[in-house]
Amino acid sequence: MVRLAFPVPAALTTVSGQRDRMSLLDAEKSAAELAKLEAELDPEMQFRPLGVHAGWLVAGLLFVLSCFHYYTAGFGLLPEVTHRGIHLAFVLGLIFLVFPFRRMKASELPKSSLLYPLGISIVDWLLAIGAVVSSLYVPWVYQDLVFRIGNPDPADWIMGTIMIVVLLEATRRAVGIALPIIAASLMIYALYGPYLPGVFAHPGNTWKSVVNHLYLTSVGNKLKIITTWVSFGGVILDLVSPWLISYVSPLFVLTMLTGDTLMTVGFLIMMVIPLYEMWVLNQPLLAGKHGKEE
Repeated sequence: MVRLAFPVPAALTTVSGQRDRMSLLDAEKSAAELAKLEAELDPEMQFRPLGVHAGWLVAGLLFVLSCFHYYTAGFGLLPEVTHRGIHLAFVLGLIFLVFPFRRMKASELPKSSLLYPLGISIVDWLLAIGAVVSSLYVPWVYQDLVFRIGNPDPADWIMGTIMIVVLLEATRRAVGIALPIIAASLMIYALYGPYLPGVFAHPGNTWKSVVNHLYLTSVGNKLKIITTWVSFGGVILDLVSPWLISYVSPLFVLTMLTGDTLMTVGFLIMMVIPLYEMWVLNQPLLAGKHGKEE
């Protein structure tokens, strides 16, 4: 049996090659457009362009933080308040070094100067220092705090105010504006309850008592503790998901959905529990388990 081979016209080969190249260019263009949209719209990807020295500083701090967690996880146990304080000092400080006040392009990298040490605004350095100091203050004076819980002295509530401010700003930079608005709204609700109508009214609290509750006390209810950790886990999953999606596999979009779900459920429970205690159990806001204000 004889097979006849017919030559493929050169024009068809050229057209096919052009189509393949156009498809490849379209795919690359689509990927570039998606990356651009992600960088513009996703607050978690809006990192600050860092210079060489600032980049090495951030990398070194991240390495030290990783070593600290490896040590505490496998070799040494620290008191909970000390572990939490060191963790927050590193994380909040790094947020102000990595995330700018507003979205920046690589071409907008400031030169190192008196107002921009290592190319980072001096305001961001002050916020980072405030975050570190207020995070380490509680473990530093923890033994004395035991004797004045519920009656903080001026240094306590000033440090607590600094922590609340830097935490709200760090959250806005890293996650977006929605969560800080919710948190600030609930703090305003705790302060101005007497002026609200109907079932929304409550006796109200001073700023000192709000800071004492948020900054100096630990939650005692097991459900509240579990809910806090669930919400924290959701935040961690939501933060690492863009990296996993970009560099590992698009399937990690499920990780982002899981993180968002955990955060939503946790925040809803944390909103419902105080309202239940206030409206159903008739406890004052920020009250202890016996219905007395702490």
